[in-house]
Amino acid sequence: MTGSTGYLGSAILKKFISNGVAVDTLGRSIDNTVIIDSDSAIIMPKAYKRIIHIAGLTPNKTFFENKWEDYYNSNVKYLENICNSLDASGCFPQQIVLVSSVSVYGLIRGENIDEETPLLGKTNYAKSKIQAEQFLLEWGRKFNVKILILRLPIVIGDEFNGLLSLLSRAIKSGLYLRIGNGEAKKSVLLLDDLATFILLYEKEEGVFNLTSGKSLSFRVIEEHLCGYYNKAHPRSVPMSLAVFLLCVFKILNIKKGVDLIEKLIYSLTFSDQKVRMNLNWQPSDLNNIFKRDQ
Repeated sequence: MTGSTGYLGSAILKKFISNGVAVDTLGRSIDNTVIIDSDSAIIMPKAYKRIIHIAGLTPNKTFFENKWEDYYNSNVKYLENICNSLDASGCFPQQIVLVSSVSVYGLIRGENIDEETPLLGKTNYAKSKIQAEQFLLEWGRKFNVKILILRLPIVIGDEFNGLLSLLSRAIKSGLYLRIGNGEAKKSVLLLDDLATFILLYEKEEGVFNLTSGKSLSFRVIEEHLCGYYNKAHPRSVPMSLAVFLLCVFKILNIKKGVDLIEKLIYSLTFSDQKVRMNLNWQPSDLNNIFKRDQ
């Protein structure tokens, strides 16, 4: 497993260990079983039944996007090095799991977007994920290795990450302002469901959107977070102001600002019918996702 010390990987590793599954981890830190430099050739110490590739560079929290080279090295070249090491050893796993993202679709709005949707992502992050998916699928066909690619939306775990982390910090500080009625909806996935899925589906292959099957509006998310942090519900600002800010960010070419405003004002949901129909996947109920220990 790569990325075992990150937000997703640490929870997935914990799930495997709690179910008595032995896991070797691969990464830069001394906490890993196999310590490597992702820019260099990788030597696998033994043959593995499965490889779960979670490591990668995700968008930063500033208003400026990382360089293409950074995303390429972390999200594409790292994966290529792993596959090249398997090719050189002649010891191929039965399955490789690649954790990807719904950002590959490149959409800012839409409902029930499925896996047949063209991959039009134009950000450096999205393009690196598309390239990683395409490389791995071709490599899997060449060497007869099952490839399981999971495209993830917002992932909710014991701690908040990504967009939820940004919202939670703003609400805690009392600076958060709701845009319009907060009606924009997003697909989400419980981190524990992701870990369970990867644990259970060790022989399957395919490309799947993985979601909870239920979308949440920003209003619902905001109210849960306000209750979680014992804060008053946020005041609202007119949608017209958000649209004005969006225009300003576009004029100034502040891509991360454009991305943030678009995420807050537009609904973007993804269909998980393919994984439900093909693999009989049933995610957990979302009713208690924000009821955590203080």
